Amino acid sequence: MRSLGQTAVNMADTGDEAHHNSDKHDTSKEEEEDYDKKEHEHFMRVVEAFKSYRSHCLRRIQSAEDHYLELPDQHQNYLPRFRENLDVMRTCVAHNHEVIKLMLQEAEVLFENKNLTVVNGSQDPHLKPTLFDTDKVKTTIKQFYRDWSQAGKEERDACYLPVIAAVEKRFPPDTHDTKGVNILVPGAGLGRLAHEFARRGYNCQANEWSLFMLLASNFVLNKCKNTNSLRLYPWVHQWSNNMRSGHQTSHITFPDIDPSDLPEGVNFSMAAGDFLEVYTMPGPLLYHYSDVPGESSIEISYEDLRSVIKKVGFDIEEERDNVRCSYTQNPLSMLHYQYRCVFFVARKPLDAPVS
Repeated sequence: MRSLGQTAVNMADTGDEAHHNSDKHDTSKEEEEDYDKKEHEHFMRVVEAFKSYRSHCLRRIQSAEDHYLELPDQHQNYLPRFRENLDVMRTCVAHNHEVIKLMLQEAEVLFENKNLTVVNGSQDPHLKPTLFDTDKVKTTIKQFYRDWSQAGKEERDACYLPVIAAVEKRFPPDTHDTKGVNILVPGAGLGRLAHEFARRGYNCQANEWSLFMLLASNFVLNKCKNTNSLRLYPWVHQWSNNMRSGHQTSHITFPDIDPSDLPEGVNFSMAAGDFLEVYTMPGPLLYHYSDVPGESSIEISYEDLRSVIKKVGFDIEEERDNVRCSYTQNPLSMLHYQYRCVFFVARKPLDAPVS
């Protein structure tokens, strides 16, 4: 992320080694230009997905109102506040849209080592957001609940505290110079776990491949200074399993802490790209590209994953299953999903050969 002061979080695009080798032939230069073009198109499609959030949601609300108006008057009278609640939802969507506009400010300088020109892509068919893209915007909004609201504390504590405890057990702050301990958090989302390490004095880099999450994490980490100064309605897109109408339009405030409040001298940054190492994690096995058309993906069991971890030279020091966690779960919903996660700590011995 672009530096905004001493406490700001810097972000860099790590790119792909295959496209950033200094010993390139002419063909590889053409490949790199094609790669950069596709990367920019992807960036713009993500930006367009955020921009289309309001119109996408308003179409869904209008559809609900149209279906209501198709009912006989007698049946409409059974639900006298239905349309009033839809108007409240429109207001919630409009408010979320205003936060998104703040999020997209200076999006072109998201990466400190690359400038991505933002153009009006609304008429370009290559940049038209897919349904998958618009769903990612909704997921990103819900992520603010998980990572940066007081309401999401219980959910994130169930996932993050065991990881923090595992690191502190091996590098205790009272016996180690925490600034000499470098931590990488892959799949960092909006950066809260990485920030918790930095708050405890560890040098930490968050790694995230999703531009949806990167745009949002840049906003909360670099632009949000006052606690609970902003409001979002993360459940306004949830049309089913609402006990009360007001539960769908309930709000959260964020950030629950000041993201810029970090110890002196701590290095905290984010990098965009994939991460191909293993350290410590609690999690289910949700594969991002499973059943996504046009994407290559193999889905393996934890048993097979565990075998691979050991074959590439890691020792598993801790392991426990049936760790109950949830993910961006509306606490007021009548339907709750719960993951039965595996928590493990894997360490590669210092004398292990490089894979």
